[in-house]
Amino acid sequence: DVEHSWYHHQSDVLMLTGRVRSGQKVTARKHLLILGDVNPGGEVLAGGDIFIMGSMRGTAIAGQPDNREAIVLALDFQPTQVQIGKVVAAGLPPSPKKVTEFAYMENGTIVVEDYLEADPFGRLPWPQVR
Repeated sequence: DVEHSWYHHQSDVLMLTGRVRSGQKVTARKHLLILGDVNPGGEVLAGGDIFIMGSMRGTAIAGQPDNREAIVLALDFQPTQVQIGKVVAAGLPPSPKKVTEFAYMENGTIVVEDYLEADPFGRLPWPQVR
């Protein structure tokens, strides 16, 4: 029962509003939600998923230390580097069109896809705690 469990579950999400500037580092124990941009030279690190509701142009390190199920999602996905678990991808080509994209690990490599086309959470039958 989702309604019952909601009242007995502490949030695992650190939610921040604003811009992560060059030289700044934001760390979250579990999931991280940034309502803003991550500029080049900025770094965001989380034990779980990272969601950027803005431009991602810095470094994103998700799934620390070894969560291979974590994802990194941004409305404008142009990171200088993405790391999921222990796997690192740098120099990802920017998308030719403005679409919401996300990175995840598959077969030991980092894959970037259009979020709306892939619909990664659409296949879940019921809300789940990640």
